[in-house]
Amino acid sequence: MAGWGGSSRSKESDIGIYLGARSRDVEGFGRRTRLILTLLTRSSAIDDIADEKEERDMVQWLAAWFVASAVIASPISGASAKDVAKPLYQMRIYQLNPASKAIFHKRFAEHAMRIMRRYDFDIVATWEADHEGKPEFVYLLRWADEATMTARWAAFMADAEWAKIKRDTVSPDAPIMGGIEARTMRLTDYSPPFE
Repeated sequence: MAGWGGSSRSKESDIGIYLGARSRDVEGFGRRTRLILTLLTRSSAIDDIADEKEERDMVQWLAAWFVASAVIASPISGASAKDVAKPLYQMRIYQLNPASKAIFHKRFAEHAMRIMRRYDFDIVATWEADHEGKPEFVYLLRWADEATMTARWAAFMADAEWAKIKRDTVSPDAPIMGGIEARTMRLTDYSPPFE
């Protein structure tokens, strides 16, 4: 049976080429993936599953999709989980004033988070804390890397809508916020999993 390109290449080779993988990369997919790939790409297995050309093409497509999924979902060439870049976390702590904290929370929930999402901020969680008898707002962001964090913060701070909202949000009783603390953090190798 001819391969996808009409030549006599094996279907396994065709799938490897279809995925943009060299033959040595196909070998790096792992034993289980190679076994399934071999089963799905053997002529006899395909002929057992489908008699019509259209159905055989679908099985071949599914085989290619499976291998692509395996490549995306797991490291190739023996790369360990340690070799994969760890995300950067950023904790931000805002000092609040008791008299104006309701205004702050309304502004953050209704406006800041919406505009942050526009710039692909990954807000993991938000908290209200008490520090030395004073309220604080704490939130955690997740970034791919420091360059992404810096670029997205710059875009957010330059956003015209956000600048107007900050100007228009005032409290007659007290400033909306006091000081701001920011910490960037990376998980240690021995940290429990964190979502």
